[in-house]
Amino acid sequence: MPEKRTIAVFGTDIIQGEAVARFLARDKDIQVRAITSDVTSQMSLSMKNEGVELCECSFKDVDDICAAIADVEECFVLTNTDISDPFCVENEIKLGRRIADACAISNIGHIVFSTQVHTQKVKGVQVRQWVTKAEIEDYMKVKNLPLTCIMVPFVYQDFFGVLKPEKVQNNTYQLEIPMGLTPIDLISVDDIGGIVKSILDNKSQYINKTISISGDKLTIAEVAAILNINMKPKMFREKQISINDYRQKEFPGSRDWANIFNFLLRVDTQYNVSKTKTLYPDVKSFQEWVKENGAWILSQLS
Repeated sequence: MPEKRTIAVFGTDIIQGEAVARFLARDKDIQVRAITSDVTSQMSLSMKNEGVELCECSFKDVDDICAAIADVEECFVLTNTDISDPFCVENEIKLGRRIADACAISNIGHIVFSTQVHTQKVKGVQVRQWVTKAEIEDYMKVKNLPLTCIMVPFVYQDFFGVLKPEKVQNNTYQLEIPMGLTPIDLISVDDIGGIVKSILDNKSQYINKTISISGDKLTIAEVAAILNINMKPKMFREKQISINDYRQKEFPGSRDWANIFNFLLRVDTQYNVSKTKTLYPDVKSFQEWVKENGAWILSQLS
């Protein structure tokens, strides 16, 4: 009986990494190894119940990471920006470089890295959680790693997390996102795993490429309209807000998010829904996702 492919997943303490690990673990021919600093967290234990191998790693040095990816052939790599850390940019880049060095030493055959645009270089806009990913990508390329990059847009789940609408009346909510008539690209976090698996299964087709993935492209008004159709009696509306006003919101990272919106209003990042569907035909539109996740959405609304 042939041995299973072992695929390491970094970043399983973040919903994107967790979703990738869970999706890959559905394949009986794949052994997923979650590389995490906390094997006792609720998220880790939940993944373990689905067949994901948990591997504790301190990430303090390259040797520790090398030990964690021993006998691994392929990796999905996602790093986290801890906005509460004043040195988050420097610390995340150092971590990403240690992971890259470990992958080089361990002769990993294929790495899928979740990257972003270097907003500082492109438009002089500082988005910490994007700049860090771009810097790590650059380092991976310098190391000549066998790399495929995916660029992930907003996820549908963001509308009920960091972009959660404000409740203004009993059943009325308003979305305060400063994009006006400019559509934004979106995808379900649960579909990212299918895309990653397709890339890993077709290395020769996607090696040394960057793929901007998307499940839908909508204005904020269109997002509200879809929610109104599917979430009755809840009602949603867009509230116009300026970039500057959004920047003043009192939540961690509001300045970074304002800068993301500012950047997207000025630059076409060329996410592509049709190309994403060639990678993973089951990718869901926002409307399809809302229809399937109504109970969860209700649970997230205050």
